[in-house]
Amino acid sequence: LQGILSLLSIKGLSLQQLSELAPDLNEKITATVDTMDNLLRWAMAQMDGLQLNFNSVNLYEVTNETIKLLEVNAEKKCLSIENNIDKTLYAHADAEMTKIIIRNLLANAIKFSPQNASIYIESNVLTNEKVSIAIIDKGVGMD
Repeated sequence: LQGILSLLSIKGLSLQQLSELAPDLNEKITATVDTMDNLLRWAMAQMDGLQLNFNSVNLYEVTNETIKLLEVNAEKKCLSIENNIDKTLYAHADAEMTKIIIRNLLANAIKFSPQNASIYIESNVLTNEKVSIAIIDKGVGMD
């Protein structure tokens, strides 16, 4: 990424060339982010234990952010992703941990779904204090 940005700054790379490289760059950056998240969680657990920061989290918005991060990967396989979470649904949760969980599950759904499939993200309020999020796909793997 740094090399490509350097080439762009000195006009050594055309916009056409950049657009051809973009899907591969996005895939590599997504993998790097996943690795960094895993390393960060491991390091925190090794130090003082994992510290969670609970706040009011809009589950629709967190899910949309994750979809945008992974949409290039989905487009490569002609997958559609539908965020059917209620836009007004909030949870008392750690926003960053919630993003990591949704990103890992959605990345797996994209990876293991067949071409031209659909992925649905649903929510269900179980009780006054619990909500479930489901990522539904036709891929192999876990239910």
